Amino acid sequence: MRLLEPTMLAWMSLGLVALVLYLFRRKPRRVAVSTLIFFKALAREHQEASWLRKLKRLLSLLLTLLIIVAGSLALARAVLSIGSGQVEGVVILVDRSASMAAKDSMGRSRLAEALERIRQRVASLPSTVEVSVIAYDERPEIMLPLTFDRRLLPRTLDALSVRPMEGRPGPALDLAREVANLRPQCAIWHYTDRSAEAVEAEVNPKLAGGAGAKAAAPPSPVPASPGPASPVPGATAGPTIDTGAPPELAAGGTQVPGAQGSGTNAAPAAAPTATAAPAVSPAAIARDPRFFVHENVALSGAVNVGITAFQLRKPPLQQGRYELFAEVLASAPAGTSQVEAKLDLVSNRRLISTRRLTLKPGVPEKFVMPLPVTADAGTLLEAQVSCEGDALALDGYAFARIPPSKPLEVLWITPDASPFTSLALSSLSTTERELRVLQGTPATWPPRRPVDVVIFDGWVPEKWPETPGQAAIVINPPGSSGPVRVQPLDKGAFVDAVRVTREKHPVLHGVASGRISLTQSAVVDASGSLEPLWQAPAGPLLAAGEWNGQRIVILGFNAERSERLPLMASWPLLLGNAIYWAAQPRLDAVALSQFRSGDVVRASGTEVTWTLPDNRRATAPIRGQVLELDRLGWWETSTPENAGAPSSATPGASISAGTLAPGSPAAAVNSGSSSLLSRRATLLSQPLPGEVAAPPSVTWVPALLRGDLVPAMLALLVLVLIAESWLFHRHSVH
Repeated sequence: MRLLEPTMLAWMSLGLVALVLYLFRRKPRRVAVSTLIFFKALAREHQEASWLRKLKRLLSLLLTLLIIVAGSLALARAVLSIGSGQVEGVVILVDRSASMAAKDSMGRSRLAEALERIRQRVASLPSTVEVSVIAYDERPEIMLPLTFDRRLLPRTLDALSVRPMEGRPGPALDLAREVANLRPQCAIWHYTDRSAEAVEAEVNPKLAGGAGAKAAAPPSPVPASPGPASPVPGATAGPTIDTGAPPELAAGGTQVPGAQGSGTNAAPAAAPTATAAPAVSPAAIARDPRFFVHENVALSGAVNVGITAFQLRKPPLQQGRYELFAEVLASAPAGTSQVEAKLDLVSNRRLISTRRLTLKPGVPEKFVMPLPVTADAGTLLEAQVSCEGDALALDGYAFARIPPSKPLEVLWITPDASPFTSLALSSLSTTERELRVLQGTPATWPPRRPVDVVIFDGWVPEKWPETPGQAAIVINPPGSSGPVRVQPLDKGAFVDAVRVTREKHPVLHGVASGRISLTQSAVVDASGSLEPLWQAPAGPLLAAGEWNGQRIVILGFNAERSERLPLMASWPLLLGNAIYWAAQPRLDAVALSQFRSGDVVRASGTEVTWTLPDNRRATAPIRGQVLELDRLGWWETSTPENAGAPSSATPGASISAGTLAPGSPAAAVNSGSSSLLSRRATLLSQPLPGEVAAPPSVTWVPALLRGDLVPAMLALLVLVLIAESWLFHRHSVH
């Protein structure tokens, strides 16, 4: 017998009070009365032997002690000892990621279905079994540690809700195994909307192999034919336990049926370890329904569409303009050839664009949506995709905000300004809001403050600038400096036609390379990190690449001495492409602030304000200057420097998996978007035929047969009280 609340045995000390009262009974007092006739009549009527009186007193003491002992054992929750092969604890692992919000035709989510099955299965557990609850999404969280108090379990389950982020079962299973190892015989119940094979393939793709490797990829909308199952992840080599399992469970190679409704097939078991007691291999624990239950609550026949990629980006040569790149994916049951969907782009509750999509299930559809010219800086964009019968709404949202416009500063250093280059630079932008060109001579180098791009025209500094991320364009270099290594041609070489080595490079976007004729003034050394783009008979004359984090473009020709180049539209196009390509890393770092839900960012301030779908607003506190993006929408912290305006995001500010990335600590972020963008969540898992069984039925089992002695103790207490009352009134036992 075991006591679940042994501290309650302190109530047995009341037995000492009863014993003291029994041993030290007060003697009857002598009182003078006027007559003894009445008392003599009573004495004759109730006359009894001395041994009978002592027996009644002893019986009264025993009944009193029995009441105290039964009440104390009931309060201490006495239970029978657990037999061999029975579990001592259960770790309930619940998937609460975004895909568990998929609803059936009755509006019931997968999480609600899983919680209902948990309640039904727990109802048949004896009170001798401890229960723990772990919920997971991007990260696992212990919601309820191992406890015998079943009153806490309903409250814990009721508090669970879907979090709009991707689910990662690997860390959750590791944590569940650690909790299960706290007890010699502890089971794990895993409730998710994915098959055991898919989970195993994701957790350990190397061991899964074959069919498991296919399951590791994004699931196909057409269910695969059932085959041999992979071992279910749920237990590693842990403490030696006696399961009382049949011999074939430890011998390996024999298939053992899984738990009811688990959808788990058998897998070969490893040989038992040589220990004093029989050991259970991980594969055997995975197959034995007492020690691992994997229950798939996936929705059959679900249709879903979602946004799996969403990026606000700048089109080439259009500073201050933005376009949206989106990827939409559809999931449907077998036999569905296409899904009709609609993508709406909304700004401030106003529809600004819509697109009809015909999607093939399992095949992502990628496209670019240009934003209207009226989209000003600070405009919040909300994209929403939907279809008829869409089972999951969370993956249909994506958010972005147009950052504040900041002019691109270009410093042009030249000893002798070329009118053709000056005209080309001035034609790149009509307003100073997009491009600002500053001109200087070699005497003004280096500048007092940093600029986005520097152009060295006919001159290079003796010491190359070492500023990280400093973009540079070198035109007609007279010599070498730093990464710029050239061989000058004194008289120059006329090039009637250039040979393009990489036509798709952004620097050559829109440039008519086949019509170019120019005068080459230097041969560019394009070895190392530089890549030649134009080749001439004498060698490379146009190269681009990255050196120590700096994007560099080298033009080994003199535009002023060339015949057709300065008079063609290709010259300002080439300069503009070079400027924007070189400055692209800095442009990308300006206030796009796009994150995936579930990311952890370092944020300043004490409170965060969320703009949720449909323009709803919510606030939440920031604890420890670390913010977990657990919602969908646009968020903004309450920092004084914000003043309600969007702020810049710092590259590397996202903390992957809850830990800082290597290197310097991430800088604080004041605002950004949070979108799901998950193929895994959008491609809803379709259960295999016969995989999802009916939930276990609740059968009433007497508490005594389940090892619970509390009802028996309470029943004994009531019977003793009734017996004592009857003896007191009938036979004067007191």
